[in-house]
Amino acid sequence: MFQLIDGVKIVFTPLSIKNLQDRVLLNSGTQKANNLINDEFIYYNNEALIPQESWRKATELEEKILFSNQFAQEAEFWVSIIQLPQEIKNHLKMLKDVKEPRKLQFVLEDKNVINGIKLTQDFINTFCNPELSSQYGIGWNAPNQITVTTGKDNYKVGLHIDNHLEFPRHRILINLGSECRYFLFINLSITQIYDLVSKYHNIANKDNLGRTGLAIMFMELFPNYPVIKLRVNPGEAYIANTEHIIHDGSTKGTHHLDIFFTMRSIFNFKIDKF
Repeated sequence: MFQLIDGVKIVFTPLSIKNLQDRVLLNSGTQKANNLINDEFIYYNNEALIPQESWRKATELEEKILFSNQFAQEAEFWVSIIQLPQEIKNHLKMLKDVKEPRKLQFVLEDKNVINGIKLTQDFINTFCNPELSSQYGIGWNAPNQITVTTGKDNYKVGLHIDNHLEFPRHRILINLGSECRYFLFINLSITQIYDLVSKYHNIANKDNLGRTGLAIMFMELFPNYPVIKLRVNPGEAYIANTEHIIHDGSTKGTHHLDIFFTMRSIFNFKIDKF
């Protein structure tokens, strides 16, 4: 078992759901996607890496390393899950019944759903800086996918680090579907990853290498470093700095469309004690 390094924390906020510890699983590391995926409809990039399917509960020591009731000073050092208010979930419940991607746009034009999206934005603005927020997007993923992110060529990229050119912001992604989805991540910041990789490779500049290139190099060097799987129930959202950590979403084990709301911003909370 590879020992976790102290790094990115799962933090408790006033909006967090209770018993976050029960949402977390760890595995035994990563593996090449193309060595395993034999589905004519699912294509991965040649270099893509995905989690091993060897999930287990965190040990007591691992929980101490992973969980915190304080923000780190560095923005990239925390992840959290929050819950939408019931009023908003009531407005958006029609989205849970969407079975086909082509019907999603029709549902988004429903007045109740439009009001729900507006309330969602208002809710998020209570704990972010609206002036630094991106435009929101609503999308979908297929069910039962080990990872969900695709590149420009429609090939899945596997575990990766987002590469936005603007200043770093956290991503909020709300589960608007009818089933659980999962946030997969490695609990190390891009700075920690760069430092570890630099011990084995002469890297002049992590930006020249590319963030996902650096992530792949790390996972190839440390294939047994655990991936964390954090469950996000319907009506809940994860917040994470996806520009600074190795991550992806997963719909593994589901049967219906994964519908989501997402945007990026600078988030801040007053942290409650355990």
